[in-house]
Amino acid sequence: MDEIQLIEKLLPQMAEVMNILPGEEFRMKDSDTLLILQRRMEKSDLCMELCAFNELFTEKGGCTLHRIRVAAIAYVKIRLLVEQKQVNFDKKSHRLLFKELKVQYTKIENIIHLSEVNAMMASDYQKEKIELTLEKHKALLDALKIEIDSLESRFERMPVEEDEAESAGTSEKKQPKESVNNSHKLTRSNPLSVITKKIHDAKDKQIIDEQLKEVEKEQSETRCEEIPFYDRSLTFTERFECKDIPAYSILKRRNNYYFGLTRNISKTTYDNEDASLIELTKANEEFLQFMTENLLSEEYELSVFNESEKEALKMYFNFVSGCFKKHIGVTLTVQEYLEFKRYYNKLILRMFELEKKQKEDYYKALILADCYMSYMDGYDLKCVDDEETIIANIVKEKHGNYIDDLNLIMDNHICDEDARADLAELKRKISEFNLPECTEDFPVEKNSEAEVLPLQTMDMYHLTQFAQMPRMYGMPMMPMGVNQGVMQIVIQILNKDREVVDEALYAGSNIGQALYDYQSKSGCIKRLGFRNNGQDIFCKEEKEMV
Repeated sequence: MDEIQLIEKLLPQMAEVMNILPGEEFRMKDSDTLLILQRRMEKSDLCMELCAFNELFTEKGGCTLHRIRVAAIAYVKIRLLVEQKQVNFDKKSHRLLFKELKVQYTKIENIIHLSEVNAMMASDYQKEKIELTLEKHKALLDALKIEIDSLESRFERMPVEEDEAESAGTSEKKQPKESVNNSHKLTRSNPLSVITKKIHDAKDKQIIDEQLKEVEKEQSETRCEEIPFYDRSLTFTERFECKDIPAYSILKRRNNYYFGLTRNISKTTYDNEDASLIELTKANEEFLQFMTENLLSEEYELSVFNESEKEALKMYFNFVSGCFKKHIGVTLTVQEYLEFKRYYNKLILRMFELEKKQKEDYYKALILADCYMSYMDGYDLKCVDDEETIIANIVKEKHGNYIDDLNLIMDNHICDEDARADLAELKRKISEFNLPECTEDFPVEKNSEAEVLPLQTMDMYHLTQFAQMPRMYGMPMMPMGVNQGVMQIVIQILNKDREVVDEALYAGSNIGQALYDYQSKSGCIKRLGFRNNGQDIFCKEEKEMV
């Protein structure tokens, strides 16, 4: 177990094997420790994988692609065994290894995809390094596939193969009889049999064509599962220019979609002499809209994307990225690629904003629906709709029945003013659900006179009351629409020449403290007012009695 603990400490250094490129030399600070551990350990799976990893250190003049691939697979196995505190694989650890290899396979697939995209805009020096990285990762992908297939075959059950062999043997025995019968049938030819044979041949051709299409779909490079179109021309009914790549257009015939060069299109025919036309077998109307329309223009009012629209969005990104990867510098430009990326960034951001708004509306409506249902339950009344329906109706402003129910409660049960105010507020929030929260702005009246209470007669009760009231005695009414962060209370102390010698500012909400400080301060002249947008309006002034 000491060896496992030592290897566990060296795992971060060993992980660098995933980052080296062919031709580079792999160095480890504690490489000697690994070699010593390998010699000390008894024969086991861990020792065998450690031996495969240590072969990297024997390479002179840079690591070969084969050595990197072997060492990377060995590192994955070593890490799993060390984490499980085992030296040999068992059934459980083999299952865990299978999952880990799958994870690594997906991770490397993503790295390859991103590297291919970055290569489109890289400089010559960067392209050389990216190509080396791609070569290494594709080799790793092949090695991982071999390991995954090997483990899958280990997990399979052998008796199934015996049954298949028996069934194959019985079918072989039956074949001679069938061939004999067929030979008898062929000897008797008549017009009906000729027609029947032609029908069978046509069906066989159709089956072969379908099978060929399925094979071509598996070899496609994008989510559209594109397949070549072999005819020399195509007659179409509708044509759509691709907004991101105007050199290409989408053609529609019946329910089938085709993608080809715009320059090969006449009025209703596509000239496919250059074999550039492909059929998009997975394309649909939603995909077509993403390809041809600028959904961020003022012409469209977007709603939350559903699952099929999200799938079409992924297909759109995947297909257009594939087109740039294949045709950039030939029929497509780097500028078009940058414009596509900017547009897609904004579209994804807009999708997130819509989803965020939907969730905010849902939880806001959930609170109102819960309050409504609680009122109905509290007054022993039945709700016609369930909670989810009530939430949806509040968001869609189909709330007439709920307002009527609350009016019924208010008219027949409510006599307390606080309860009436709470119910009225609930009605307002439901009926004005989609209206923005706003307050009415009132102009500041500089010369208005207000009732003044002597501060000397105020007790703490009155001071706390001021903190709850929008109006200060001795001051004009503060505008309701003004942000309290902008509106400030100001206290100034002046000398006999009316020069400011001291000044204190308070937030608009801190009225009680401002009044208390004003009362306790002393000076030749002191005055109280508020400051709004840099303008001072004083409404109370006192001179010190000598």
